[in-house]
Amino acid sequence: MSSEATQYDLPLFGPRLARNADGETSHLGANGVRESGQLARQAAAVLAALRRHPGSTSAELAELMEADRYCPSRRLPYLCELGLAKRGEQKRACHVTKRACTVWFPVSGGAK
Repeated sequence: MSSEATQYDLPLFGPRLARNADGETSHLGANGVRESGQLARQAAAVLAALRRHPGSTSAELAELMEADRYCPSRRLPYLCELGLAKRGEQKRACHVTKRACTVWFPVSGGAK
């Protein structure tokens, strides 16, 4: 196991980041994000923010993290598949987008 995966306590290999139907560039990008350690760093940062602010939307987490809105939007489903986060049952108005959005919660106990 790489030091990157150990450092962030996330599996080196996990859910797929690109779909079978996605183009070659999507698969190359997914491999690059994973191999560079960017996936683990981003996922760990999103999970830490989610633990501090449970019930947040992805846009709210992005604002709190001072990150691009796509970072939590892409990493939350990944964390969900790893059993580290879950979608809330109710949507609510996001403080950032002013639209009804999914809220997210951390899952205690760690990965599956």
